[in-house]
Amino acid sequence: MGDIDLSSIPSFKSTDNLMADPLSSSPVNSLSAADIDDRFLALPEGIDLALHRAKVWSKYTKDVIAYIEKRSQIEAEHSRTLIKHAHQMKAILKEESFLPFQSIYCTAIDQDIENGNSSLATCALLLGHKFVEPMTARRVEHEKTRKQIKEMWTRELKRM
Repeated sequence: MGDIDLSSIPSFKSTDNLMADPLSSSPVNSLSAADIDDRFLALPEGIDLALHRAKVWSKYTKDVIAYIEKRSQIEAEHSRTLIKHAHQMKAILKEESFLPFQSIYCTAIDQDIENGNSSLATCALLLGHKFVEPMTARRVEHEKTRKQIKEMWTRELKRM
């Protein structure tokens, strides 16, 4: 009674073994930055491939930032609505005294207000200096460096 059947839960790959071959049981060794550079340089189109991967990373980061911003805005709007509704209900519940479960409902409403305020604070942090601003700054820096490297590579190709 109360036992969970773990066979019905779908299995997912963890972030530790996403690159692992599903047929082999040995873990994949991660490559160092120098090894990756060497592999790119060994390929005939390695530099172009590396520049393409950098461009893909920039787009990926832009999409993640847009998702976090939109999700935070939706979450904040939901929290504000919940807080407003909770305040209205709290006033209604306290009009009469000695009603059944009144203290339980008032406690639940107080917790809703507290959770809503906590959610608003978390959204403000995500949109501010904890995630979006640093990620955007890193993306802009990455994009600037990528464009400089691409420009240098194009000039070198023309010179050859």
